[in-house]
Amino acid sequence: MNRDHLEAVRVSLDKLGLPDPDAVGIALAVSLFRNGAVSAGFAARTVSKPLLEMLALLSSLGVSLASGAADGHDDMDTAWQWLDQTSSFPTLDH
Repeated sequence: MNRDHLEAVRVSLDKLGLPDPDAVGIALAVSLFRNGAVSAGFAARTVSKPLLEMLALLSSLGVSLASGAADGHDDMDTAWQWLDQTSSFPTLDH
C-alpha cells in the first residue's frame, strides 16, 4: 500500500464534513491493521495516537496483535522497550 494514498483518504474524509472524521479515521486504521495492510505503528501514526494507545485499542476491539503487517514485530519490540523503561513491576520474559 502506498502510504501517501492513505493520507489522501484522510484529507478527503476531513473535506466530507462527516460528524466525526476522527472516528472514521480510527476505524480505517483498525481495519487496515486487521487485514495486514499496515503495522500497528503506522496505524497509530495515521490517527496521531501513541503506539501503546493504539495497541490497547486494537486489543479492546478483539483484534489479534499478532496479525498485521510484517513490521508489527518492530512495533511490539518498541512497546516492550517502553514498558521495561516505565514499569516498576518485574519485567516479563518476552
